[in-house]
Amino acid sequence: MNDNNPKEIKNIEHRIESWLIPTGNLFVSLFHRIALFAIGAATVWAAGMSFFEMMQKPYASV
Repeated sequence: MNDNNPKEIKNIEHRIESWLIPTGNLFVSLFHRIALFAIGAATVWAAGMSFFEMMQKPYASV
């Protein structure tokens, strides 16, 4: 294989990109799902803790 041939270099780049781009898209999608789950879990946890603290008091307060 001649490394100086631009057609061969473009072919190699195309083969690498053909699996690299979908893999990158998969990682981005997974990160988004994990981040959204973490945000949702933190919101539910904070609401639950606040509700628990409010129910512990025998009186209303601000």
